[in-house]
Amino acid sequence: GSTTYWSRYLAPRLASPHHPREIHSTKLAMCGNLGLLLAIDGNGKIVVTVVPNLGGAPPIELKRPAEVLREMIAATEIRGGQAGGLSAFEFSRRAGASPTVGRVRTIARKRYPLADDLSRMFKRSCPSGTSRHASYLTVVGHTRFATGSANKVPELHPHDWGHSGYPRQKRPFATERVWCWSDRASALVAESVPFGVHLSHNG
Repeated sequence: GSTTYWSRYLAPRLASPHHPREIHSTKLAMCGNLGLLLAIDGNGKIVVTVVPNLGGAPPIELKRPAEVLREMIAATEIRGGQAGGLSAFEFSRRAGASPTVGRVRTIARKRYPLADDLSRMFKRSCPSGTSRHASYLTVVGHTRFATGSANKVPELHPHDWGHSGYPRQKRPFATERVWCWSDRASALVAESVPFGVHLSHNG
């Protein structure tokens, strides 16, 4: 599953001269954590910074979040390919609106890439920055081998506590008072913001 996907697809892509990152060593450090932080403009397009291409390689095709996550999970499966999960938060441009939240977790099927299952679940159950008022999309994820607990869905990260924003479970975000920088006041000002906890760690 994951090793075949890495050797046949991802590793050759990373080593390709058309890939924007240079590979200086054959030793690649892997970890079970992954994530995305994407800004979205008023037209629903992902905001990117284009780096001048000095090597004459073709332009990079911008992929949708689910496909990016699929490739990231395929890489981290080498560190933890038995199971995994993702939590996604879509932030709105509307004042006072709470983020839209989705979480998926699953056990890997026998001889089937965990990356394919999780990315498919993400597309079905998680926000992806495509709603009308979306401004940012944040995703945290984790893949694991069951070294510290049973390989069951309740044991999988991301974990959550308390009011974590799940509308179907009637668990809206809590409200916390925090200090934020105000350009208008040129000072820190107190604001009430939605608050919840979703945790992914490097176990």
